[in-house]
Amino acid sequence: MYGYYYSPFHFLGTIISILVWILIVVIILKIIRRARRCDKCDHDHHDWQGFVGKNWGRKNAIDILKERYVKGEINKEEFDSKKKDLEM
Repeated sequence: MYGYYYSPFHFLGTIISILVWILIVVIILKIIRRARRCDKCDHDHHDWQGFVGKNWGRKNAIDILKERYVKGEINKEEFDSKKKDLEM
């Protein structure tokens, strides 16, 4: 092993390259997650000129409550009561 020089910076370079690969994987996962979230949203309401906001494609509590009422999971009295609670 003549001529081989081990420096502490060799270990630092390894750590930095591992961190760069982790960063690349995280960015790819975020892109995939955002693409999947977009696939689940309603494409009729897209505003490609500018995004609507962070809750784009997500349902709020009133929408979920309406869906439960339409499906028959809750009755009219429960719907009115829960809607009144949510609007406060």
